[in-house]
Amino acid sequence: MSTSYKFKWRKIVNQLRYIYEELEIVEDMSAAAAPEFQKYHVEYCVRNNIRLEELNRTNTDRIQELYSATSLNIEGDDGINAGEDTEVSAPVEETFSKLFKKLALQLHPDRLIGKNLEQEELEEKSAMFTKARDALDEKRYFVLIDYAEQLGIPLPKNYKQQTRWMKEEIEIIRSKVTEATKSYNYMFAECDTDEERDRLIHRFLTQLFGDLS
Repeated sequence: MSTSYKFKWRKIVNQLRYIYEELEIVEDMSAAAAPEFQKYHVEYCVRNNIRLEELNRTNTDRIQELYSATSLNIEGDDGINAGEDTEVSAPVEETFSKLFKKLALQLHPDRLIGKNLEQEELEEKSAMFTKARDALDEKRYFVLIDYAEQLGIPLPKNYKQQTRWMKEEIEIIRSKVTEATKSYNYMFAECDTDEERDRLIHRFLTQLFGDLS
């Protein structure tokens, strides 16, 4: 395999790592904003004499329908499927299963017994094992690559097969990021002023209950 293809593979690994980090940030922002959004939209209804409890009671079926598939998203894009996870090809799956086993030889808690490690190092390696195991299950293979380099374990060289799968995975995760940024919780987190928040809440209520004028 040419050196240039290895650099191409390295670039794809970094892109996969970045898009996963972006998804985590967006999801964390949405989760953190959820109680703030709920509180603000109740306060908005009070300020504008909107009888929220009555609207919830008289629109139960509509609310259940809108929320049945997924979280309610902005611009009526609720219920959009962000795509199925990519199916890992057998060679790629086998590649990273083998890499995980090599990592486990150095990180598994049972392998650390009797090595006279400091408690801090013991806890660090045990945590690395747990993260590596989760990464294998979740197909976050870049974590296994990072740990292998950190521990001096040779990396698998089927770069072309890995790159092909990672490109597909990047597109799937990118679509999930796009979908996540359409949620009202995320959009609320992005608002900088009360005017922006009011417009967002008005849009949310209109989508949920129809024209309130």
